[in-house]
Amino acid sequence: MITPVEAIKSEELYNSEVKVNFIEELVKLIKDNFTEEEQNKIIADFVEFVRYENLFDTADYKTLIKQTLDASDFPKGISLMDKEAIQNCLANALIKKGVNPYKEEVVADSYKTKRAKQKLARLERELNEQHSKIKAHWQQTNGQPMNDKRGGQRFIDRAEELESKAISLYKEYEKFTFLLS
Repeated sequence: MITPVEAIKSEELYNSEVKVNFIEELVKLIKDNFTEEEQNKIIADFVEFVRYENLFDTADYKTLIKQTLDASDFPKGISLMDKEAIQNCLANALIKKGVNPYKEEVVADSYKTKRAKQKLARLERELNEQHSKIKAHWQQTNGQPMNDKRGGQRFIDRAEELESKAISLYKEYEKFTFLLS
């Protein structure tokens, strides 16, 4: 007989460590970027918005948001929808102020990554220089064919040499852009 697997309730998923850390960071950002008066204005605006949008919502968001800001965590026994509403309220207030609450911490590049980026920049410069050399080489002809002139074969050999170097630089550049992405 197959035993049924216990389903994880959405409430348990929502209370995972990641979400708790996010609400803590959100509250910290709110406290850092808004004065007490501005926080009260945000709460009042949100309560008015909920009252306008959903007449049947009976949650006391003013108290719930104040408790969340004071404890840096959601109050116990709060529903999942109320948690999401409070989190969205705080996140939207930060976004309106110009603070992105969702951005990831910028991790410093490792030594090898820095070197690879430097090499990529160098390859890009060399590739641009090579294209300039090819263009300048062909502009020497003034639109005339070079295969039947004195030194024509030398000109064509030089053009092939420049183009093959550009192709090899381009292949190496593509390899590094693929590795860094």
